[in-house]
Amino acid sequence: RYGNVWLGYVMMYHVGNGRTVDAELAWSPDSITWQRVTPGQPILPLGAKGSPDSQCIYAPSGPPIAQGDDLLIYYGGSDFPHTGWKRHCLLSLARLPLDRWAGYEPIDKTAPAVLETSLLRMVKPLTVSADIGTSLRVTALSAEGKVLVESELMNATGTDAPVRWRGKPEFREPTRLRFELVNAKLFAIGGVELINHKLPEPVNPLRDQAPRPIQTVRISFDHDTEGWKGVDAIEHHKDGGVQGGYITATRGKGLAPFAFLPADAANSTLAGDWSHRIGGRGAVISASVRSSKAGGNVKVELFAGDIAAWVYTGAKLGEGWTPVSAKLRYGWSDAEAKAAGWQPGPTAFSWAETISHVGKFVIIQDGACDAGRVDLDEVIVTGED
Repeated sequence: RYGNVWLGYVMMYHVGNGRTVDAELAWSPDSITWQRVTPGQPILPLGAKGSPDSQCIYAPSGPPIAQGDDLLIYYGGSDFPHTGWKRHCLLSLARLPLDRWAGYEPIDKTAPAVLETSLLRMVKPLTVSADIGTSLRVTALSAEGKVLVESELMNATGTDAPVRWRGKPEFREPTRLRFELVNAKLFAIGGVELINHKLPEPVNPLRDQAPRPIQTVRISFDHDTEGWKGVDAIEHHKDGGVQGGYITATRGKGLAPFAFLPADAANSTLAGDWSHRIGGRGAVISASVRSSKAGGNVKVELFAGDIAAWVYTGAKLGEGWTPVSAKLRYGWSDAEAKAAGWQPGPTAFSWAETISHVGKFVIIQDGACDAGRVDLDEVIVTGED
């Protein structure tokens, strides 16, 4: 618990980057629903090469300790990558100035920036924690956006510095606060409470991105498995498919077989940022699937890397070749992806993060026990405007 929100460390295991570990910052208004603050930027970064914490950072499970104007964050450091159970952890210490977990600042340091809050309840005199190079001003607004009162100009760095109003306002109704920053960084405000505890939907950076040229990836299986694998086994057939060759995935008794293109397959044709690799504003996935036993639906699974998936449930399988298709848009919010039939797994990342880091690509028959085998042919992914 920090102030009137919750903060947490997200342990980031960089499997494809030397198996290092660092810690990012996440926040929550209720300790239940969380968002990463600055994805990709650690709050506890790795130390310099050769230092005791150069390979792994293991974050604390408890809160920091306040000492004077600093927060003391004790963590475990290691100079050995996270490759197995044989590793050590050295007690380490990071110091962070009070309230300086994360902040808002102008992108252009020479120009002013404006930040406006959601509705807040004023419960105490307002305070601000900020690093101020030039100036900071606060304006209180009504729920309708009417200016209630402005503050005096603040031009000195401070922690819990009192805001002095031009007048004597009475904050009886919910209020918005507008901050005007000139060469300043705002870290925290005090004396207010959140009214709406629901986190905003993350903004998908692909929503407004200019589309790239459309590409088509066709996996025909005419000559070999093209890097695909099966659980438990996969077999290539030179002919007998919808067009030429195809593959067959089989699995143990009572389990649904599936075929997949692993994220680490050499020159994987579907791994990466699909807005770049496939192009357009979205994509259409199609395939032909055949099962030795009727029953169950075909599911298409898109993994972020190889650890979490969004799933689309398609047509019901028969004994003949069944066409399967799924559409997607890169710029969807999570809610929009769900409305279109894609569902996140229990450990899934956001839709935006998944579509930007597609790794393992799976086609599976679901709902049929002891399904025997599943045949797969003509997997095609093409961009769409």
